[in-house]
Amino acid sequence: MTSLGELFIADTALLVIDVHNIYALPDSPLYGPESEVSLRRINRLMERFAAARKQVICVRHVHRAHGRGAGRMFDFSGAAERAGFAEGSAAAGYVSGLKNLPGDLFLRALSWRRFCTARG
Repeated sequence: MTSLGELFIADTALLVIDVHNIYALPDSPLYGPESEVSLRRINRLMERFAAARKQVICVRHVHRAHGRGAGRMFDFSGAAERAGFAEGSAAAGYVSGLKNLPGDLFLRALSWRRFCTARG
């Protein structure tokens, strides 16, 4: 598996950001009715990048259960309890059905400024 330190800036990579369950769960306050269509498109892109031997990096932001790391995330959507981006919650996980192909990196970032130090 490739680490972030092994990637070169000149390489082409697909960066897939915040494909959370919360957008695909029908009872979620952030449900996107087109989430299945979006997931198919994302998976197709991931397959094409894998076939071309290009890196795929999936990153999702989560915050600590007590709210640390949420930043200004809830300025427009209300209290942190209303949107489940809390670490360990089902809603904050990757969408069920998101491809996981050999060599793909799956990372989580605990604060917005830490995307560059994200861990799986």
